[in-house]
Amino acid sequence: MLPYRDAPMRTLWNPMAANTKARWLLACVFAVLAFASFVGSAGAVPANANYNRVINLAGKQRMLTQKMTKEFLLFALEVDQAKNLRSLRATRNLFDRTLKGLRHGDLELGLPPTRKPSIIKSLDKVKRLWSKFDAAISATIRSGAIDGKQFTSVARFNLPLLAAMDESVNSFEGDAKKRGVDPALATAINISGRQRMLTQKMSKEFLFIVYGFEADKNRKRLNATVGFFERALDGLLAGDAEMGLPPPPSKKIAAQLARVKRHWNSFLPLLAKVIEGSTVAASVVREVAARNLSLLRAMNKTVNMYEAL
Repeated sequence: MLPYRDAPMRTLWNPMAANTKARWLLACVFAVLAFASFVGSAGAVPANANYNRVINLAGKQRMLTQKMTKEFLLFALEVDQAKNLRSLRATRNLFDRTLKGLRHGDLELGLPPTRKPSIIKSLDKVKRLWSKFDAAISATIRSGAIDGKQFTSVARFNLPLLAAMDESVNSFEGDAKKRGVDPALATAINISGRQRMLTQKMSKEFLFIVYGFEADKNRKRLNATVGFFERALDGLLAGDAEMGLPPPPSKKIAAQLARVKRHWNSFLPLLAKVIEGSTVAASVVREVAARNLSLLRAMNKTVNMYEAL
């Protein structure tokens, strides 16, 4: 044995390493203090901007339930399978992270932790349904295949999960109004956020019909969803007292809503074909798969503009 192996080692002081360590520790301290400040202020009476963010991201969760189902169905129909499987994985991960952030807080997402017992109870209900829905989605992501059990679970749980998430959004909106957020703005963020979800719900219903799953039921649902989307879009464009919607609060939002309307006018005829009972060609399915995302992006930009007010 060489004698120096057992000799105690001396550590030389390195000023650069020491400074680096000090800066790293200082950064950690600031990060902890920033999060503590964020959590503390949010837990008491969050600023309007925080509430706008919470309503926006909670509303986005509704959309993600339908987007996952749509991507699952596109994979089942063998439409751009590799791309849609990647999208499904990303959408699944975003939903899971945001759900945890709504409950426990997420500094990067701009979400404070939820303190109100009634909203916590609502989010716990979402979590229970999510575990059932996620089991099927994650199995498909892992295996790269769909079996009958997974298909049935996705078809069965996507709407209850959506409904539970919608309850949570409405609870967040109601709490925001009680704490002084402009009621008209809170409603506009909620309803414009719901429009994002409807773009994906329509696409999902279209794909269920194409797949041949409960075609008559999904045709009726699709027709109703189209009606809901058009009514709300008209309300956002011009105001709707019954829905609690004011006219667009700025020229930029009005212009963005006009862009949404143009996307909608090109998307609706594709849906009309299947509503009328026409046979749908594979090229139309691919066009729906592409155009729904353009409509979604335009609507999402609108929601973010409302949030920034």
